[in-house]
Amino acid sequence: MMMSSSWNLPQFLEELKDLLNQVKDSDILELSWEKDEHGFKFRRKKGGVFQPQIKEIKSEAEKESIQPSFKVQSPVVGIFHFPDKKPEIGSLILEGKELGSITSINVVYPIEIEKSGRLAEIHAVEGEPVDFGKLLFTLEF
Repeated sequence: MMMSSSWNLPQFLEELKDLLNQVKDSDILELSWEKDEHGFKFRRKKGGVFQPQIKEIKSEAEKESIQPSFKVQSPVVGIFHFPDKKPEIGSLILEGKELGSITSINVVYPIEIEKSGRLAEIHAVEGEPVDFGKLLFTLEF
């Protein structure tokens, strides 16, 4: 099973389905796979059915710094701007990091992250207007 360097859940599930179809008639009793902080283990029970046991693997530093999923919303009305380097989906974002800014009436409001997590989605677009409460980013643990 070939996995890309970034985590793509729909692609992963499709590849997993293909893999399970390939081994369903085999004598394999246990199958496990780990990549970064994601992993799974399947054990065949009576009747030949695989039972999934999905697990998350994290270093102690990540366990201490990463919080539950959350949404980052615009605190003001204005124009959204990314920093010099646009953040990448899947990257670990630590508390306090600036993911962008909003300019409103010639005042720049930084968008700083309040909780550490992995960047799951970017909803903001460079140079586009945003309203108060508009979803800018989704982070997950």
